Amino acid sequence: MSNHRRVGHRIPSPLISGIHFVEFCVHFGCLYQSKLKVCAKTLFSDAYQWLCISRKRQPYSSDIWSFRCDWNHQAHRVMDRFTQGRHQFAVQQKVTLAQKDTVALWSSCDALVLKVLTRIVQTVLKPFLSKNCYHLKGNGGLKGAVRDVIQEYGKYRFFCKTDVLSYYDSIDHYTLLMKLHAYVSDRRIMGYVWQFLNRCVEWGGTYRDIERGIPRGASLSPLLGAFYLLDLDREKKGHPFLRGRLY
Repeated sequence: MSNHRRVGHRIPSPLISGIHFVEFCVHFGCLYQSKLKVCAKTLFSDAYQWLCISRKRQPYSSDIWSFRCDWNHQAHRVMDRFTQGRHQFAVQQKVTLAQKDTVALWSSCDALVLKVLTRIVQTVLKPFLSKNCYHLKGNGGLKGAVRDVIQEYGKYRFFCKTDVLSYYDSIDHYTLLMKLHAYVSDRRIMGYVWQFLNRCVEWGGTYRDIERGIPRGASLSPLLGAFYLLDLDREKKGHPFLRGRLY
């Protein structure tokens, strides 16, 4: 792939036609909400733009360059397979970064589908997640958390910082799916989340099925990580003996 495709290459607008809406029936416990209609064309177009930007510094051997070349021809097929619930995630490839760290990468097509899936699940879960989950998009991030701590600094005598050891790696798949099923009833979405959790990783010719934990670096992981602690957030917020601010 020539260098001009990597530097200063204009991201083409995908030529998507056919299915224009993804319709998902969403249940919030006993409360039935009307079908959530998301424009599939816009959803996939935004995800494609994000993918091109996030992987613009990938090496020549990366599949992102062939994926971008063929995108205008395969966009409709990718969207159709997703809306029909037929997309299958490929095996993750473990690679070594320049900093000598190892990370498991999704294929470009899977990364794009996961971005779309994240947008859909986020629309469903966002009204229920704590605003104190600063790592989620739109909640302020690290700067927002530090800013709020400074604002509340003079009101309290103590600050308590806690951390869960290997939190992402310790999340139980079955427990997470049972929690999520109470909010998302669409079998296609639940099937994709199941694939995402029960992934297979290849490293040096060895294949490993992941039976516990969620992957780092995936767009869906921060959302599922925050959702997994939803019960704990609610318990702390409503506990009569806990006073102060929770971050």
